[in-house]
Amino acid sequence: MRYIVGIIKNLERDKVLLGKKKEGEHPHNLGGKWHNLGGKIEGNEDPESALKREIKEESGLEIKIEKFLAKNIINQDEVNWYECSSNSNEFKLPEDGELTELRWVYKNWAHYFFDSENIKLLPEEILRYFNIEK
Repeated sequence: MRYIVGIIKNLERDKVLLGKKKEGEHPHNLGGKWHNLGGKIEGNEDPESALKREIKEESGLEIKIEKFLAKNIINQDEVNWYECSSNSNEFKLPEDGELTELRWVYKNWAHYFFDSENIKLLPEEILRYFNIEK
């Protein structure tokens, strides 16, 4: 499988958007946990189109992809990480979606929301982005 993840910055560029997954099974052990938004690349989608689609589905936000940050492999799955900016600070959590909550958090506070087991799966570039030490 191939996945994309967006680190989405708010209009003021001081916060990032995090989502909390519904409880239950998840391929990367994210059930009930906070994470950056993203999802699977479907069919012949290119990664950037897939990321825009996933963010729109999960938050209602239109994003601009600013730059590629990193790629890592988790359990044989390829995960591509991008830095993005949002078109608004007003998100909309879909009632039938995979998330129970969305929240803007200061970039330097994001690691307090991440599960310690999941931090171990982050590529070095993303650990540096969030100033996280393993």
